[in-house]
Amino acid sequence: MLIERMATGPFGVNTYLLVENGACAVIDPGGEGQRVAARAALLGAQVEMILITHMHFDHIGGVDELAAATKAAVYAPLGELEAGPDPAKNLSAGMGIAPVFMRTAPEGLKGGQTLYLAGQPVKVLSTPGHSPDGLSFYIDGAVFTGDALMAGSIGRTDFPGGDMQKLLSGIQKELLTLPEETKVYPGHMQESTIGREKRTNPFLQGEDLWDL
Repeated sequence: MLIERMATGPFGVNTYLLVENGACAVIDPGGEGQRVAARAALLGAQVEMILITHMHFDHIGGVDELAAATKAAVYAPLGELEAGPDPAKNLSAGMGIAPVFMRTAPEGLKGGQTLYLAGQPVKVLSTPGHSPDGLSFYIDGAVFTGDALMAGSIGRTDFPGGDMQKLLSGIQKELLTLPEETKVYPGHMQESTIGREKRTNPFLQGEDLWDL
């Protein structure tokens, strides 16, 4: 599987293109949907699905444009669907940028479901805490964690719906139980591995983490 990262939107969120046998999944198009669609076309791939880890504005700003250009199915956390067209709930209000009104209606996802990209299973993992119902996506030895787990850090929990205990619990149960060689592709900063984060991430140290 080919994995390509693009920085999109006003905050340069990590947008990922996953290409398998001519089919493409795009994770977290933060903006510039036409540019993302053009890149997929250059890779010889048809965008079949758009996956959203959480409905904060910097991860959804390009959804409408990309969906219109590709007719791809859009999937987002079930518990956050109402945030798309609501700048207050997607946090774009008051950020000094144009408010984000996502018009596309996604299909809701929850942890435990499985999608398929060209026959490859895409497992949906529940990792709330940075946002009320955040998700991660695991496919072919790679996990896309949005703002839940990042290299040497975790997502902030002081936004509406944030919960530190839920975030740490989801990371421990859904992410740190993956094979240590699993590559971690976060919404911000560089990639890592599960093993590296278990050993060195300062937020994931301490025996009490495993009691959550």
